[in-house]
Amino acid sequence: MCELKGKCKDDFFTYFKENRRGSENGFYELLPALFQNALIIEFFDSKNINLHIEVVYDRSGGYVRGFDSEVIFIMHGDFTVINSDCLKNDVYETRSEATNSVIKKANELYNMLHF
Repeated sequence: MCELKGKCKDDFFTYFKENRRGSENGFYELLPALFQNALIIEFFDSKNINLHIEVVYDRSGGYVRGFDSEVIFIMHGDFTVINSDCLKNDVYETRSEATNSVIKKANELYNMLHF
């Protein structure tokens, strides 16, 4: 699970409390990492920031080589794609690693761009 920081973290918990009525304090922390990440992705979706995980296949054999991730902003009807690893073009072995990477990058961008 990727931990949010700064204004992004504050805004996420405000969003979580507003949209998950009846949840007691500490409920989020009790959820498994997979569910926490799903809620974080839902939060970013609500801000028009889409986190995309793509399966990367080997071109010759067709087997799954790994997972890549990117942050996609939708602003004024236009898409802006930012690779989660800037120019490193890394491929992760697991979807979980790719998800944590893209959440971390979206968190940095959210705090930098002051949504």
